[in-house]
Amino acid sequence: MRTEAIPKLTYEQFRQLPEDGKGYELIRGEVHVTPAPTTTHQWVVHNLDLSLGPHVERTRLGQVLTAPLDVRLSEETALRI
Repeated sequence: MRTEAIPKLTYEQFRQLPEDGKGYELIRGEVHVTPAPTTTHQWVVHNLDLSLGPHVERTRLGQVLTAPLDVRLSEETALRI
């Protein structure tokens, strides 16, 4: 069986990947595909948004955002949350 070597990517190269609906993350320059969130996960996120959103807005603490959103930790690591 032949395997294909995938070159390591920078964050800027990672951002150029096409949007195909899959959850990609860049970890130490390597691209990983993450599974879709579960229903329980989505329910927890929804409830956190409903609870935290008004408080954060009222007290001007920042913003509450929901996925998908890339969090860039370094030039070679970006997680999609």
